Amino acid sequence: MRMRHISPRVLVGALCLFLLHIISPQVAVLAAADYYHTMESFRVTPGASVEVEVAFHEVEVILTSNPSIEVEVNMQVTASSEQDVERLMNEYKPGFTAEDNLLRIRSLPDGLFNYSWYQSLSGQIKIAVPAQTDLKIKTASGDCVFRGDFGESSIIAATASGNISFIGEAERFTAHTASGEIEAEFKTPVASVEARSSSGDIWISGPVKKAELHSASGAINISGLSGEINVSNVSGDLNAYWETISDKINIVAETVSGDLRFCFPEGTTVSGEIKSNTGRI
Repeated sequence: MRMRHISPRVLVGALCLFLLHIISPQVAVLAAADYYHTMESFRVTPGASVEVEVAFHEVEVILTSNPSIEVEVNMQVTASSEQDVERLMNEYKPGFTAEDNLLRIRSLPDGLFNYSWYQSLSGQIKIAVPAQTDLKIKTASGDCVFRGDFGESSIIAATASGNISFIGEAERFTAHTASGEIEAEFKTPVASVEARSSSGDIWISGPVKKAELHSASGAINISGLSGEINVSNVSGDLNAYWETISDKINIVAETVSGDLRFCFPEGTTVSGEIKSNTGRI
């Protein structure tokens, strides 16, 4: 039986068709996009609350002198088809409910937070609130940023992979993240601060009266804290600094394998307990 010889030109053509079949869907994967923008205003009375629960959006909260809460939303969705873009836009477009001096902003589908690798979603929510407004912000992957003198407010922020940042004044501050970093700088005395991170670093500075700081593998850095300080870490280091100390300080610090470093002004007297299994003190 005689075998036919296939010319190199035919082989090259077949290979090109095969590669085109593989690549062409990828080229067309992000073929459709849409953009969403809105600005909303909600009149509130002193002591109002804002609760935010979103997926990928970055959330920024600032202070305003107006008696209303102002919200600006920007969102962009890119996908393989206009139908997918429309579906994702409808699923993740933030919704607003306002009643009893409480504003809720929610942008999560009824099912699991889930979208494919060939889809691109990004969004920002900027909120301007009056002083004395309590805040509870929860996002899956976006950053949480707070800037302003919020006064006697309680601020709670939680994110899985995003970072949490605060500069200003508050009465109570709580921050939880899995892999993101937490950084807070307080200008006036804060009654209590709680910060927890699995692998991200924690930076806390300012006149904090009571602090609960915990991390698994990230470093914990504190500066200028006073009162009751409880710090624990597994493998990360603890670095603590004070330029001046005017109030009593009681420190309970423990780490498994991380190092503990303390820098006090000369002649300082503090109380507490420090412990490291294998790290240096």
